[in-house]
Order: sequence, then structure tokens, then C-alpha cells
Amino acid sequence: MTRKHFVLIAKTVADLDIPRTNRLKVAQRFAETLAATNPNFNRYIFVEACMEIPTPKGA
Repeated sequence: MTRKHFVLIAKTVADLDIPRTNRLKVAQRFAETLAATNPNFNRYIFVEACMEIPTPKGA
């Protein structure tokens, strides 16, 4: 997988309408799995991207 795939997944996780604690668990689980797909994958950056406040729809 490439950076564009990781960005897409992180944005999707960030947009989930779930409590932050659950979003963190989802992000960490994805990070664990995605790390095996690319040696340059950075778990910390991915999880941080997943935890960003999503942009409101239509903005």
C-alpha cells in the first residue's frame, strides 16, 4: 500500500461518528495491520491523522 491509501483510510477513520476513545482503538488496530504492508509506514503519524477533527461536510 502507498501513502495515498493510508491517507484515505485515516480520513475515513477520522470521519467516523464514534467516541474518540473508540476511534483511537480503531486507528491503533488499523496501524498495527497496515504497518505490515509498508516498511515506511509510521504508526504515530497515522494515528494522529485518524484523531484529527473531521471537516464538516460541504465545507
